[in-house]
Amino acid sequence: MTIHIKLLFFVVPLFTLLVSCSSSMMINKNLKTDTTVMEVKGRGGGMPGQKLTFGDYFSGKVERRVAVTDEDAYAISSQTTRDTMLFEVFDTTGNSSKVFCLSKSSELNLPVTSEKYPVTVGSQDVCIGRIVLDANSPSWNFTIENPNAIATDVFSEGVISNNQTSIIIKDIHHNSRGKLMKDQMLGFEFWEGDKVIGAVELMGGGRILIKNSLPQDLKFLIATTSATMLLRYDMSKAERRE
Repeated sequence: MTIHIKLLFFVVPLFTLLVSCSSSMMINKNLKTDTTVMEVKGRGGGMPGQKLTFGDYFSGKVERRVAVTDEDAYAISSQTTRDTMLFEVFDTTGNSSKVFCLSKSSELNLPVTSEKYPVTVGSQDVCIGRIVLDANSPSWNFTIENPNAIATDVFSEGVISNNQTSIIIKDIHHNSRGKLMKDQMLGFEFWEGDKVIGAVELMGGGRILIKNSLPQDLKFLIATTSATMLLRYDMSKAERRE
């Protein structure tokens, strides 16, 4: 069995960001009133040390490591990509949160016809992590299945929970005109029960929407989770360096 580990270097070209801006996501009608909308600055394709600012919030320096592991054994090949992040989010009143996030994507391939044309027989795509808002209160754990999903028959969904309250994460594939974007993940919505309480747009520089009626701790949670999603490494946009 052979194992190869490669670090990744990735950038998002400027023209990609400009094109993405034309595909803004559909906003839930319940987020069009009594909602704070924050444009995000500082999103730069996952470059080391990047910092985000949006509204009254800002992130600290992001510590991250991205690596790819290739394994070959008995004519079966697999590739696993991992992106780990550690960072903090602050607001202008002195509150802060801490985030650990791991994104993992893997594929198992079989050379059914030949080594040049392997067939993927199994895959995994998941993002997991923990958010600590207050050392004296329970931490929040989150899981997002298929965070890189772009096919219309593959759904991306997740949950944030502190074992007392759960917030469901739902993907957004429709743009602002109501058109289904078959090859783009435009953003996510956050639902508490039957109420949408926030959203994050992934296209372009990014936008974060949070209901004004939320208690301060939930506002901070949505802000922190949204920042995590914006900073999270997009597996499909990396340029690999041997």
